Amino acid sequence: LHSLRTRWAAIGAACAVTLGGGTLGIVQATISSGERAAYVPISPVRVLDTRSSTKVVNDTLRLVVEGTISAGGTTQQVVPTDASAVAINITATGNQKNGDYGFVTAFPCTSEDDAVPNASSLNFETGVDIANALNVTTSSNGSICLYVYGSAHLIVDVAGYYTDHNHDDRYFTQAQTNLLVDTAMAAPTFGRQIWTKRLLPPTSTSGYSQSLIMSEDGYPLITHYESSTGNVVTTKCDDALCSSSATWEILSAADKGSYLSTTLGGLGKPTIAYYDATNGDLKWLVCTDSGCNTSSTDSTIDGAGSDVGQYVSLSISATDFGVMSYYDATNFDLKVTRCTKANCSTLSTNIVDSVGAVGKYSSLTIGSDGFPVISYFDQTNETLKVAHCNDAACSTSSRVAVGPTGIDVGKTSIAIGVDGLPIIAYNTLDSQDLLVAHCGDASCSNSVVTTLKSAGNTGSGPSLTIGLDGLPLISYGDITNSTLAIDQCVVISCTSATTFQIFASPGITDTSIVIGSDGLPAISYQGSLGGILFAH
Repeated sequence: LHSLRTRWAAIGAACAVTLGGGTLGIVQATISSGERAAYVPISPVRVLDTRSSTKVVNDTLRLVVEGTISAGGTTQQVVPTDASAVAINITATGNQKNGDYGFVTAFPCTSEDDAVPNASSLNFETGVDIANALNVTTSSNGSICLYVYGSAHLIVDVAGYYTDHNHDDRYFTQAQTNLLVDTAMAAPTFGRQIWTKRLLPPTSTSGYSQSLIMSEDGYPLITHYESSTGNVVTTKCDDALCSSSATWEILSAADKGSYLSTTLGGLGKPTIAYYDATNGDLKWLVCTDSGCNTSSTDSTIDGAGSDVGQYVSLSISATDFGVMSYYDATNFDLKVTRCTKANCSTLSTNIVDSVGAVGKYSSLTIGSDGFPVISYFDQTNETLKVAHCNDAACSTSSRVAVGPTGIDVGKTSIAIGVDGLPIIAYNTLDSQDLLVAHCGDASCSNSVVTTLKSAGNTGSGPSLTIGLDGLPLISYGDITNSTLAIDQCVVISCTSATTFQIFASPGITDTSIVIGSDGLPAISYQGSLGGILFAH
């Protein structure tokens, strides 16, 4: 931390600095103040690898690099939303020229339909792997585009970024910077239970089937179901603490959203997969603004002849395409649909598991290999089950039972730990115990299952995420003690945890936890009296 931002007191000296992409620039210290870009190096993070899917052939691939994205086998912020450019390394492999030429052009874009500049960033020969480091300006929605003339697999690693800041080189020394950092690090921490609580919408029938994300501006967005009207509602916070917010009904005139899942889509806007109970369909909605309050596009994903879409879980793959797991109530199957365009105008659907009655309470994430991993309830055998997909579309998969049998599994929540392995929090419906399963390999063929809570109804509606310290955090409702609680795992396998009773709130049936843009946990939850609540 001390090395990230240092001001040298020497005035009038010229300093040579190495910038991202291998370029060399000269900074004149006599230019001591003003708005200009500063380069922030990071440990390289792989944000794209198409080798596990399909080559890019005479086409443009849009890649979101700013904000919270899927990278390195987990969901994380590699580049902040206020960055002006990224330093990347592009590798082209498995190359095939188009006639006499083969090249890759990297450029800022808002969609894959943007015009390609008459320039190349990397030229390749057929069958010869090649890489290049360069800086690329990011677009208003935090994206860059990669155009391939010919065909190639693309690998993109981010090594740093540029951000604009107003600074004055005359005053801050290394010692002063160290003092500022040390003071900030001594501020109140998570373990001291510094929390802010909000009651958001006015209605007592909202807050069911809720899904919390950080929108493109870095502020919380909660999508939830209003049981009295059968409508889908979004609540958009105006700041990180949600000290003020606005609420809109975005889907109405039918029973929609009793099951839903929200993420930031490939277009950088909130994207919602939800269950249309009136028609028995799985639907897909893409918002056109960060709060989903102006307009949106709504389409049917699956449902012809079957009642599908319950227990839906949506994620975004490394190629920026949506992938979702859900329950086929007609055939008692677990299904997966993968979008093959960012707006899901084209897609593929596969049955993942059809042995017995399977697929309720599914939770999907993208594994460290870039393929979906799904936790769900095997009702026939009364156990938790995990499916590891063998490709991006989940056309084939391995499926294993995890943990004890003879139990009715309730909500499951899956994430990829810093060790690259799946970890799942889930509860039992009969006793509301809280359990966590840590997989010993990518397919979860062996696992360690720990019961974290078993004294009464103490594990309702769990939700799991990975904190900035690399340790899992699990939010849940402790019905016996009428509180919202968090377990902070002591180790990455979560064989033990420290419990924090956050707020008194009776009858919590569901929670949703994420790491906010400020690096701190944020939770949405619904109590027995209705309404959506938010804790930061």
